[in-house]
Amino acid sequence: MKTKTVTLPCPACNTPVFIEVSQLILGTRFTCSNCQAAIGLAQNSKSIVEEAVQSYTSLTSTPKK
Repeated sequence: MKTKTVTLPCPACNTPVFIEVSQLILGTRFTCSNCQAAIGLAQNSKSIVEEAVQSYTSLTSTPKK
């Protein structure tokens, strides 16, 4: 999987937090630079997010006709 960085608003203070999707799926927690809130995936959400990312990657890498 390619490294994809996304920006999500911190759930506590709304500051943008940069997150690497592949690291998020692996269980890495990211910290808001403003309020220090920890952001991560719940264990039961990892497979759902991983499947969605794989589907997205497959759709975006399909050659256009």
